[in-house]
Amino acid sequence: MYLKFKILLLSIVPVALALALVTIFVQRQADLLVERQVAALEARVVSEKQQELENYIELALSSIEPLVSEITDVPGLEAQSAERIKRILSNLTFSDDGYFFVYDMEGTSIMHPKQPWRVGENWWDVQDADGVYLIQELVAAAENGGGFVSYQWEQPTTGEVSQKISYAVRVDRFDWMIGTGVYLDEIDGLVAALRADVEERVSSIFVVIWLIFATCVVGIAAFISLLAYRETSFANTALRKLYNKLVDVQEEERSRVSRDLHDGISQILVSAKYELALAKSRLKKSPEEGLETLEGGFNRIDEAIHEVRRISADLRPKDLDDLGLAAALRSLGQRFEASTGLTTRVSTLPVNDLISQDQKSALYRIAQEALTNIRRHAAAENVEVHLDRDDDGVTLQIYDDGQGIKRGTPSSHDDLRGMGLRNMEERLAAFNGKLIIERRSDGERGTILRVEMPAAPRRRTPTGIFTPSTPVP
Repeated sequence: MYLKFKILLLSIVPVALALALVTIFVQRQADLLVERQVAALEARVVSEKQQELENYIELALSSIEPLVSEITDVPGLEAQSAERIKRILSNLTFSDDGYFFVYDMEGTSIMHPKQPWRVGENWWDVQDADGVYLIQELVAAAENGGGFVSYQWEQPTTGEVSQKISYAVRVDRFDWMIGTGVYLDEIDGLVAALRADVEERVSSIFVVIWLIFATCVVGIAAFISLLAYRETSFANTALRKLYNKLVDVQEEERSRVSRDLHDGISQILVSAKYELALAKSRLKKSPEEGLETLEGGFNRIDEAIHEVRRISADLRPKDLDDLGLAAALRSLGQRFEASTGLTTRVSTLPVNDLISQDQKSALYRIAQEALTNIRRHAAAENVEVHLDRDDDGVTLQIYDDGQGIKRGTPSSHDDLRGMGLRNMEERLAAFNGKLIIERRSDGERGTILRVEMPAAPRRRTPTGIFTPSTPVP
């Protein structure tokens, strides 16, 4: 389960990281888009408001133009016209918060319909919350032929201070500054609506992205679960086959040992028993005949001891543990030649600690199995066993001059499976070894079995000396 979890984690983490990067990128792009749209919206709204203010001022000037034109030098007529102009301007409105105001060029309030208490007072040094001298700025704009000024001012309908933009012009006849303005609080509403719309769209995109991510996670989990189920089923099947094969191998080995005991030791001991019994009866009649028969019984016991040693060597050769692989192969060749009568030549180099003890055991068992196959199937007369070594590992080669087999490796021929070669493959698989079996190519009859065993992994000890990962004697 830990491996499956790591596979799932390695599959999901890149997707999650990609999703996070996409999320961050989309969010940043959305923020940039909002800021650009807000700036464009503000610029457009301000431009529209400025145009409106210019139109309103033009309307106001058109309304008072007749009165300004009819002013003469008659005493009192200018004052009357000025009062009429102030009434007209005070009555001109274009919204709840849209009105006109009049100041003289020194900053004294002449007319203010929404804040009449300002009239007559000088507001030249008044500042808004941002420190803008708004009256001075308006007067300067009027003196320059008309201009816009942005500042903070109290909104009549709400009583709260809001951003305001005003347009002011100068009336030369009275030396007045006439102005009007609009509040930009509606921009805040438009910006808020714009941000809400963009955030809603981005949220929808994120929902789609997370749904895709969830679908990917579910798909990956389902795929890994299916893969794990198939691998588990395959592993269980392979394990059952391996178990059955192990049972078969054990039964085969037990049968072989049983045959050796029954056909060899058992018969020898029975023969020794009868000879000893015969020697016992003869000793009473003729000591010479009794001693001769007794000597034959001792010989039978020596044969039994030799047979026990042979069976023991087949089960676990003592030479392999005490003297090493080279000596064990030479001893195996001698026993094989003695038991079969085949001429057996063994050529070995000491492998020392180049390979582990488990690898040596595997090579010895492969050699045993190969010689057994030669005895049973090859119909050979001569056998050669060569053990070589180099820096990369150990090579075991076994030649015979028998009837030969097909070219290729055991894995490519089903007809080789019954000859114990499957066991050789499985022994080598644990060490990444290689098994090659082919017909001899030197013009002679027979087969070549070649085993390539890689060198054992080495590790550094605290003293700095490299030793095999598996201890060897």
